[in-house]
Amino acid sequence: MSLYRRGDSWQCRIVHQGAKFQKSLGPISKAEARKAEAIWKVEIMRGEAVPTKVPTLAEFSTQFLNYLPSRVKPGSFRLYTTCWVHLTNSPLAPMRLTEINRSVVDRFAQEKLASGLAVITVNSILRTLRRAVPCA
Repeated sequence: MSLYRRGDSWQCRIVHQGAKFQKSLGPISKAEARKAEAIWKVEIMRGEAVPTKVPTLAEFSTQFLNYLPSRVKPGSFRLYTTCWVHLTNSPLAPMRLTEINRSVVDRFAQEKLASGLAVITVNSILRTLRRAVPCA
């Protein structure tokens, strides 16, 4: 479970049996947000709530690449788009963003290094992935 604040609103993110549930609780106090989170968790366990559809890495491409230009310098944008090609042409592309964990990323990095890519290139690809995942 995760209760966090985004702007003036409280957000709640729960992963239950591999399914991701995400909800905005609105501009309420922290105590009220905790109560709302507890009620929502019970609804999830009863099967009354619908899970949030988590995109695959490939499905997330357009959203991520549209998000970047207003937040990074042109040179950084070029780097991210170049590195994004490596990610979308990899075994990570068909994976849901919630399925990408440390062991999957470590295996991906080892494969890229074994294929002859320079360490700095692999690190840039991993930096791009780190930048993308929280945006989903």
